[in-house]
Amino acid sequence: MICASYLIPRWDDGHARPGRVRLPIRLADWQYRESLKLRQQFLGSASFGRLSYRAYERDGEVISVFVGYDDRRHRQRSLLSPIHAFNRPGWRVEERAPRSIAGLPEIEAVLARFEGIRDLTYWWAVGSAGVAEETLRAWLATDQSFLRRPDGVFVVRLSIDLEPQRRGARDAAERSLRAVARRLSPSLE
Repeated sequence: MICASYLIPRWDDGHARPGRVRLPIRLADWQYRESLKLRQQFLGSASFGRLSYRAYERDGEVISVFVGYDDRRHRQRSLLSPIHAFNRPGWRVEERAPRSIAGLPEIEAVLARFEGIRDLTYWWAVGSAGVAEETLRAWLATDQSFLRRPDGVFVVRLSIDLEPQRRGARDAAERSLRAVARRLSPSLE
């Protein structure tokens, strides 16, 4: 069966693939500040075909927005890896908890610390059927066949630093992340 998979030409469904992940200049009341650099080797097998990684600013606060897209053609990729909650190695997780925002899949909130920086991150996947089904489909290679799903998967990560001296910093960060998540959601459809 493995040999046959190499002999049979790859099936192409003819769907257009995005040239890159496009993010708007404004997200809620946050303005685009700069493109950020991501270490691809940090993601390992959890990398994407296309991605955008940007910083947005409002009143001196900065939210980083990462959106990765993959068309599911590569079985070895782990699109639902918990590594997507971080932008570099070395973070120590203090707390993980689910969050619900109407119209979005379940979001995981991660509070983590790295070299004195405390960060709150929301991350989620759009277009995923969950770990169990994605694992089964990868094992059966259905996305490399005529049973391929027409759409890919987007993984989204929103992160904001928490100011330790500011009272109510966590609540303010949660409100900001929710507002940006709601604004970003329609651009992934």
